[in-house]
Amino acid sequence: MLESFLQETLSFPQLVGWFGFLIMVCAYQFKTPYSIRLVLAFATACFAMHFYLLDATAAMIIAAVSSVRGFVLSVKNMMKYKKLIVIINLALVYFGVFYSGSFESWIVLLPLIGTTMASFQDIQKKASSMRAISVGKEGLWLIYNVIIGSHGGATNAALVMVSSLVGLWRHRREKAS
Repeated sequence: MLESFLQETLSFPQLVGWFGFLIMVCAYQFKTPYSIRLVLAFATACFAMHFYLLDATAAMIIAAVSSVRGFVLSVKNMMKYKKLIVIINLALVYFGVFYSGSFESWIVLLPLIGTTMASFQDIQKKASSMRAISVGKEGLWLIYNVIIGSHGGATNAALVMVSSLVGLWRHRREKAS
């Protein structure tokens, strides 16, 4: 039993997901918001490949389009078009998922709603709003990743969710003092 678990966890598709997870964790060590966005976009591209290898077409489309959004937003001059980029991103995600025929079941709604929430998270001005939205969107991605068997994706979603909850709690506690 342990052997089959390790064999699946260390399979090539799962290793690509773990690689995406590690890159995402390292992204926050970079200095500028633009370099952070660039590294996050690369990590999201790794997750797109991971979902492709897991035959999770809808998640692959969502991650690929979101990765392009990240690469575009990593360019300094493009931030002034952030709302337009988010709208175009969402339109491409929904069109891609529904047009490709990858809307197999209700499960696909989880990453679709999560990505929609992430897009609104991108345009928030208050950090507390960003953290609260993050908890919800990562919760949806966590459930989806567990269902499809994405170990790196589930770990990533769980850790981001916990981090967001800790940030919400910590900053609310500081305000109360």
